[in-house]
Amino acid sequence: MPVPRWFRSRGHGCGLRTRKKAYPVLAALSALGPARAQLRAVMVADDRLRDEDRARSDDEDLAQVGDLVAEAGGYQQAAREARRLVQGSLAALDNGRFHT
Repeated sequence: MPVPRWFRSRGHGCGLRTRKKAYPVLAALSALGPARAQLRAVMVADDRLRDEDRARSDDEDLAQVGDLVAEAGGYQQAAREARRLVQGSLAALDNGRFHT
């Protein structure tokens, strides 16, 4: 799965910019393979930067992280989990298994 279009649009990727570990990033870090290792290396190196240096992260750096998350399957896993949760919620509503 390629990097989602919403990630590339202006203003998005802010979770990565602020070092939040969103589900796609956590899924990518849990995956096996070279993209996981590269992503971890990038994030560890970034954690060692001073705050003012980290603030200089540009869109290319964020794009690289986004590409690594995609390559490791993070977005795909997040999409599968979202679908699973939506389907479970809809089934619960259909069966009347919800609390008001």
